[in-house]
Amino acid sequence: MSTFSLSSIIDRLDPQILLQLSAGGQKSRGEIYQNLVDPPRVQQAADSLTARERQSLLLFLKEERPARQQMSRLPQGDTLMKKLGEAYIVFTLRDAFNRQMIPLDYYPALLDLLVHPQPQLAGPDRTERRQPSNGFEAILPLYHLLSEARREPLPQTNSGQIYRRTIGKLRKTLPASVSAEKIDSAVNLGYYYRLLALSADGSLVTTMEAESFFSHAMPEILSRVLQWSLERAPLFLVFIVSLAALLEPGEWLDTAAVLKWGKELKLPGAYDSYTLSYSLEGLSAAGIWETRGQSSGRLTDPYYYGWTRRQLVPQSAQAVLIEPTGDVLAPPHTLLSTLWDLDAMAKLVKYDQMTVYHIDRSSIAQAVLGQWDADTCLAALDQMSRVPVPSNLRQNIEDWFKQLTRHRMLRATILHSADARDSAEAEKILHEHIRARLSPTDLIVSHENPKQLFKVMEHYGVPVIPRIEDYDDGEWDGPSQKSPWDEVAPPLRRGLAGAVSLGSRIAVRTRAPGAKTATVRLLPLRLDQGTLDGVSDQGEAVSLPLHDIQDFEVER
Repeated sequence: MSTFSLSSIIDRLDPQILLQLSAGGQKSRGEIYQNLVDPPRVQQAADSLTARERQSLLLFLKEERPARQQMSRLPQGDTLMKKLGEAYIVFTLRDAFNRQMIPLDYYPALLDLLVHPQPQLAGPDRTERRQPSNGFEAILPLYHLLSEARREPLPQTNSGQIYRRTIGKLRKTLPASVSAEKIDSAVNLGYYYRLLALSADGSLVTTMEAESFFSHAMPEILSRVLQWSLERAPLFLVFIVSLAALLEPGEWLDTAAVLKWGKELKLPGAYDSYTLSYSLEGLSAAGIWETRGQSSGRLTDPYYYGWTRRQLVPQSAQAVLIEPTGDVLAPPHTLLSTLWDLDAMAKLVKYDQMTVYHIDRSSIAQAVLGQWDADTCLAALDQMSRVPVPSNLRQNIEDWFKQLTRHRMLRATILHSADARDSAEAEKILHEHIRARLSPTDLIVSHENPKQLFKVMEHYGVPVIPRIEDYDDGEWDGPSQKSPWDEVAPPLRRGLAGAVSLGSRIAVRTRAPGAKTATVRLLPLRLDQGTLDGVSDQGEAVSLPLHDIQDFEVER
């Protein structure tokens, strides 16, 4: 079974479809998601189907490998595909072999309408749930893991596991409910969405894509975690999660009764209680599922309230409180992208009712490593705070940035020549690749494409040793591979992610190679590794390559 979350599908839609879904630029990315996942909308689309079309749709949902069972081959398949396509219930992913997909977010509402008779879902026990929260506890293990790996690479064993002592250190800051298994699960999730990568020594480091990931609203993030958890799971597990979303708040799903029902329908994966228990353990480690006894379980509070019910605490970008002492208090309704920005410049003290951070010289040193500067840092703090940054703390931050940036160590690629005449000759040949002259015999050259440098020098008959050597050991590991997302300036990258998250209209200044600077006003809807997609003031779909974007301003 391979599933897709609605959030991931939105990332893969054609810009013209995004234009339609945004009502010509009237709806933000978050509003598009909330409108599409709305259960009454899904129910209305299903109600328009005939009895035979409903049977075909249920048959499609029960197919373990939908890629092998095209909807058009089913009874009433052509009209069914047309109706569901126009209602944005089914999406055709052309980058996945023309595959027709129904987002897993629609399964609860569809099963509620299509499955008759329904199994006896609820068992006899009842345990009332807590009031809806912001849902942050569901992704806390992932967030904290990325926070720590952003500050210092996390070493791994030869078998690719984080050392137990490292996990023990992580758990000291986390609530007691976060187990070692949940941290292991978070590592796998980080790999899946490329939020984690391996450094040269095999340690885990956080990638730039974490900013884009945390720019999504919490329901979308929960949807993405569900995709990762269910992508390779048996179809029956998708049905279990979807049916659990239909329960009343205090009810528990009777997994034994549902297993019996699944066997009668011959659903793939409905084998025995042991297999089901093993599958549900994986959901528990991901923070999606909780159990009660041998045959009762349900979605955890964040997923029950936040996945399709949309009952989480609303988030706010301007929520934190900054004190003169440097303590920063982030209440539960703080926007996740704001919390991630704060994490880059402040030291975590504790997770509690308030997430508490502290700004001091060492935390600003970390911000310098993240390529923040004093102006950007203070502007971000002013934007996320209820009141302006206290004057004494503002002065300290400016002083710390000045102190910490007086000296820095740089890694450079140097072209060393035997004498000054050879160096001058090489400078004429490689003039567009030269960054600076270091000495009469040494030039600092571009490190982005060393193969091109060798090719140019060979073309002009300038002999050179065909490899780049390290200063100390004479070895060269080869050029680094960067994505377009990595090469965008960090302040610009953070700002664009925030604009998509907040649904703010922006004026973007772009300049393609060989072209004049142009300003494009748009509502940004999607940010990926290569482009910024949105809707212009004229109601047209716009896709801007990230490497052409110079800067932007939020329009008030």
